[in-house]
Amino acid sequence: MEHTLADAHRLTSRRTTRRTRERLAALLALACAALGGACSGGGELDAAAADAARDRAAARAGDGDWERARSELAPLVARGNALHEDLVRAAAVEFAASQTEAATELLERADTARKGSAAVRFLRGQIAYEAGDAPTALEHFSAAHDTAPEDLPTRLMLGAVLNELDRLDEARGHFTAIVDLGIENGGQWYVSALYRQIRLLFEVGEEAAAQTLNERWMALSELGVKAPAQTDLRLGSLGRVEAPPPAGSVTVPAGELAFETLELDLPLCATAVELAAWDLDGDGRAEIVARLEDGVAVARREGELWTERRVLSAEGVRWVRPADLDNDGDLELAVPAGILTLDGDVWRLAAFTPAGERDGEHLPAPTLPAPALDATWVDFDHEGDLDLLLVGSFGARLWRNDGAWVEGGALTDASAEALALPGPGSWSWCVSEDLDGDNDVDLLIGGEEGVFLADNQRGGRFADRSRRLGGASSPAGRPTLADFDADGRVDLLAASDEPRLWLQTPGGSLEARPTPLAVPARRSAIDLDLDGSLDLVWDGGALLAAGLPQASGVTFDGRPATARAVCFADLDDDGLCDGLRAGPDGLRLSTQRANASRRLRIALAGKKDNPRGVGALIEVRSGPLYRRIYHRGEPLTLGLGARESLDVLRVHWPNGVVQTDVGRSVPASPDDGAPLVLEQAEGLVGSCPFLYTFNGETYEFISDVLGITPLGLPMAPGILVPPDHDEYVLVHGEQLRPHEGELRLQITEELREVTYLDRVRLECVDHPAGSEIFPDERFTFPPFPKPHTHVLRDPLPPARAVGSDGRDWTAALARTDDVHAVAFERQPPQFQGLAEPWWLELSFDPERTSRAKKLRLVLTGWFYWSNASVNMAGARHPGVDFVPPIVQVPDGAGGWKDTGGPVGFPAGKTKTMILDVTDLEGFAADGRLRLFCTLQLFWDRIVLATDGDDEALVTTSLEPASARLWARGFSAPKRSLSREVPERFDWDRLTERPRWNPHPGLYTPYGDCLELVGAIDDRFVVLGSGDALALAFDAGELPPVPEGYVRDYLVFLDGWAKDRDPNSVEAERVEPLPFHAMSGYPYGPDEAFPDDEAHRAYRARWLTRPARRLITPVGALPMNGPAAVRH
Repeated sequence: MEHTLADAHRLTSRRTTRRTRERLAALLALACAALGGACSGGGELDAAAADAARDRAAARAGDGDWERARSELAPLVARGNALHEDLVRAAAVEFAASQTEAATELLERADTARKGSAAVRFLRGQIAYEAGDAPTALEHFSAAHDTAPEDLPTRLMLGAVLNELDRLDEARGHFTAIVDLGIENGGQWYVSALYRQIRLLFEVGEEAAAQTLNERWMALSELGVKAPAQTDLRLGSLGRVEAPPPAGSVTVPAGELAFETLELDLPLCATAVELAAWDLDGDGRAEIVARLEDGVAVARREGELWTERRVLSAEGVRWVRPADLDNDGDLELAVPAGILTLDGDVWRLAAFTPAGERDGEHLPAPTLPAPALDATWVDFDHEGDLDLLLVGSFGARLWRNDGAWVEGGALTDASAEALALPGPGSWSWCVSEDLDGDNDVDLLIGGEEGVFLADNQRGGRFADRSRRLGGASSPAGRPTLADFDADGRVDLLAASDEPRLWLQTPGGSLEARPTPLAVPARRSAIDLDLDGSLDLVWDGGALLAAGLPQASGVTFDGRPATARAVCFADLDDDGLCDGLRAGPDGLRLSTQRANASRRLRIALAGKKDNPRGVGALIEVRSGPLYRRIYHRGEPLTLGLGARESLDVLRVHWPNGVVQTDVGRSVPASPDDGAPLVLEQAEGLVGSCPFLYTFNGETYEFISDVLGITPLGLPMAPGILVPPDHDEYVLVHGEQLRPHEGELRLQITEELREVTYLDRVRLECVDHPAGSEIFPDERFTFPPFPKPHTHVLRDPLPPARAVGSDGRDWTAALARTDDVHAVAFERQPPQFQGLAEPWWLELSFDPERTSRAKKLRLVLTGWFYWSNASVNMAGARHPGVDFVPPIVQVPDGAGGWKDTGGPVGFPAGKTKTMILDVTDLEGFAADGRLRLFCTLQLFWDRIVLATDGDDEALVTTSLEPASARLWARGFSAPKRSLSREVPERFDWDRLTERPRWNPHPGLYTPYGDCLELVGAIDDRFVVLGSGDALALAFDAGELPPVPEGYVRDYLVFLDGWAKDRDPNSVEAERVEPLPFHAMSGYPYGPDEAFPDDEAHRAYRARWLTRPARRLITPVGALPMNGPAAVRH
């Protein structure tokens, strides 16, 4: 027999029979069992367990499992003082399960608990509407609308019931109000309102208006836009069973923590004044690093035996800081005098020296006016390697890593370029974190002067935001920065005699909260008991779940905090946190024992970013558990308590790439060996929008477009790429075929970019059979190539093609077939798109070249796009250069000479560039040339056109017949086993989850935007990540293909694209808008986007859609398990 949630209250009254009381007891017992025994006498729940029940009920409701949702909510509604929100949740569950009587009773209780609730009125209206009681439904929907006038489902249902009562004008007013919002603001409710409006218009005889809206409806249907599902329609927004808002992790108090203590026979480390545990050699196991009064010692474990050695003898070593300075996987140790590096089994010091070449004993670096009192490694410029921040009486200095570990490299003082760093004063500590959650690293610097907050503005620049700290900026020692209250924001624990926890609010301010017990200044923030919450641990005790309501203190061994140095880390590779203390009683290791919490050890492996992933943000969600971790390079142990899996594990890499792992099971008995390594995915984050064409069966990926138009892209410090703004893209006839009388294109934005598309036109080019046509699809610096449709017939392949690698590439270059000449050696992933210097030597038949009317080198291939951070890093790193192809010819002395500067490269995936080499010195007679470059250029076909480019063409221009912007998502990449094939995308498969969020700002509303693409007028369609522009051209306007001719197409595009790389300029938002008369981008204060009446009207009408957050922060996800990530 099915029990409703109303029973849970009704059956507790004195009138219930013994049998029904037994039934209820069984129901509540089942619910309590699901809650892990959190029910106290009478079925009461503590706050954490109640929230967990609400979370699970929301998850069950999301899956349509109303019976189990009912079971989860039963203990909450059984009590007489049940919360209004819980009663509404329960009523929604009963209504969705078609138990209207139970729903009605629960709504009556909810109304008693809180009068005037819009949710109660909405659900009562739905019950009356489905019962055929339109007048009562109208009363309830009207009341709900008065209380929640912005709620679209209420307005939709109000219109529906008015329509049933034949009050058609009023109904029409409500439907029109929703339709006028547009799909971008009305979403699925817009679709329902549009449908109902069409039916109403047909009903009243306004067939023309109905037909117009019906065409819009059909277009949306064709694009796959759907109306709400039946359950969504019935529950609306007000009746949806929601999880409670996140308010920190829900953890179960840990059981007794057990430790086993032993003395380590490491006499050097026993005298330490500071202890740390770092994985120095990258094997996943921690070594001990001890800072001594007179140097540095390192201890490592082999089996059960620890051994130590002194690695530096020096007085005044105030700090030791680890970093993978040379990106080789193991760690170097920075000390005030220089860098300690492990050479085989020997540690050597490369001393900071102001001049001289880098060798094993010297490292070029700036000179400091006084000793550095503290330092930290940080990739402040997001170029992929670690830089050094130092503080002292001189203020703060940023030493940028300009290939410091290679010949010709150095640590370079970038302090002046940073703009906002503290000047001379008493500065004694520094720490890095992403304090404002904008995916760039900020700097906190302090001492007797106070606390200075340097907010990262990107491009290596900072701004002083110290005022944001408020009362947390009082002079003190180094604070502890972490997300203590599990809300996804960084908090601060001050290092004072009476420590206070400063919790960051949603607005970015800090509010003080006293800690429940005294916390020593020397403490660590870790998850000691592996229950999924952050603890504060010190010598002799800990504050568990330090920032959560369930915080509690524990002590260890009953001993006072007498150690000179302490360290907390996993020192025996079992995933549990151990304690190491150096004090009067020697060096003692306390290893944790018998912790039953499930756990997962992870380590990050950066590719584009630094190898240890320093500066990455890690988010973890497992049901009600949530953690946000700023990664400092060491392997981590993620505790789950009793939970069996990680719902979401998300890494935000320093370069902005987001990787998400969903639904990972965690065994009860972990394999406590090497950690799980999360490797940074390699791939393009930004290049350009994509072009797809309908080939008669589906949309086919053509290439990326507008690659010649990057905004704010630096090639080197102080040098920005001057963007071109128009291009022609080749589409072969078999790639674009008429469908229902139309030629259809889709332009999509699928990368971390914003696109400003001003003009689109389709050129139909009929050319003689046997000939080929090409535009010049080349990325180059001014002067830009003039638009021209090149025609070639019977081009000449190379008689021989040899690469700098010594291989013969003649066959690979003969045809366009995805077999590429790859004669280069890639640079490390930090320099994505760049290669060691390389060349291809091409030899053509000199008899043909000497008799040719004209010589055009036709090069087809693709470039693995670099980006702003790569360009900046390469420009500062010795031995790394960005050199596009340079044409060379024999110098007459057995060598080769340049014929000029770089000639450009294909502007995207498998595109063709054309060079006129008719007048190239000596080429016509000799037939030989070289292409030299340092780019990862994959040449697919290189041929020489020897004809006169004089074939007759028939060109017909088509203007767009329709242009509609819509929210599509992200195409799934096509799988390829070869790194030599460009990444292509499958229109028919979308990725399960969004790949990135759009730039903040205002975009073009979804829907018809034809008027924006018909002229070059700085009134453009603005597309963000996940958007698509559907274009159709009237195929009926094309003439028949002339006899003996074939048909191809050129797509003309005018506009720009801007990515969001940390080193792109003005890349954080949609604004500032580009315009054709600008001298460059960004433009100066003496230039501005047009502000005439037409452009003011354009802004008001066409820039109204705010950016959507596609990737929900893990901390804000409903606690519904992996499925929640898909929304």
